[in-house]
Amino acid sequence: MYYRTWTQLWARGSQREDLWKKYDGNRRAYYAAYHSDDTETLINLERGMETFKRWEARLPRQMLGQRNQSAGMSAAVNFINALATQTMSDKADFVFVSLDFEGDIHSRGLTEFGYATLDTRDVIADRPIIFGHNYALASNHKRGFLFGDVTRIDVPQLSATIREVCHVTDVDGMDRRVVLVGHGIHNELRNMAAHGVRLEELPSVVGAIDTGELSKVVLGQASTLERLLTFLEIPLTRNRNGFADSLHCAGNDAHYTLRALLLLLYTQSSPTSGGSIDLLEQMARAPLPARAVATKNDDWDAHLDRELFEDIVTRICPASDRTNS
Repeated sequence: MYYRTWTQLWARGSQREDLWKKYDGNRRAYYAAYHSDDTETLINLERGMETFKRWEARLPRQMLGQRNQSAGMSAAVNFINALATQTMSDKADFVFVSLDFEGDIHSRGLTEFGYATLDTRDVIADRPIIFGHNYALASNHKRGFLFGDVTRIDVPQLSATIREVCHVTDVDGMDRRVVLVGHGIHNELRNMAAHGVRLEELPSVVGAIDTGELSKVVLGQASTLERLLTFLEIPLTRNRNGFADSLHCAGNDAHYTLRALLLLLYTQSSPTSGGSIDLLEQMARAPLPARAVATKNDDWDAHLDRELFEDIVTRICPASDRTNS
């Protein structure tokens, strides 16, 4: 049985209920039970390439263009092959740049722009680090950024900021190839275009990947980013009501989207590829940073409400009255 078929049986096959009972709901144990010989490994890889080609055909041509449709996943496949063989190649040498915007360009305007990057050189060298940053275009952004720093910028600066993020150089000042990543990436491209940044004007960008479309191929279903992260068991902070309270911050969403991409690639390739493929799962499911753990039991919305409440109390009841009561 092909690995993709094996994984889909767990998610939505007719045997799903029996499999869940047999493995006591432990998806990892079920995946670990999969075995294949060398012939089947080759067949799986070939089948995976055919799947990726079908996925490429689904991408909106008007948004990405033929060049980016083919190049995005081709670059990802080359990256997987480099991990499997532990040998870097020119085709696998690039930087993933995950982008996300918050707000609405048609009404109140964009409020945040965030990104996360992963250099394939670092992954192949076994020192993977996801870098990220969040840019706030409004002073009242509600979600805390968990994976780096926040910079306040004005809307006129956004176009130059986007171009700077999409232009990556190495320590010698040489331009790096860039593959853009987004969940529903046509929305990010639309926001970029609205601020005068088009793909054809970004020579470093060699392709783009939509994790929403990729999840249809790998998992057989499309979903919101939160549902995808939950299904993939990627660490995610939740408030007292069980809602993912760190989403809808552009920088966080960009980071989580990149983790989702890594685990989707791992799911498509595992467990037969060998090499350093397991690094993808390790990066995707790595513990959240300390600041996320510290606020895990905090509800950002409740925190904001509490500040509002205290402000109202201060205005209505002077401090001296509260002290004497």
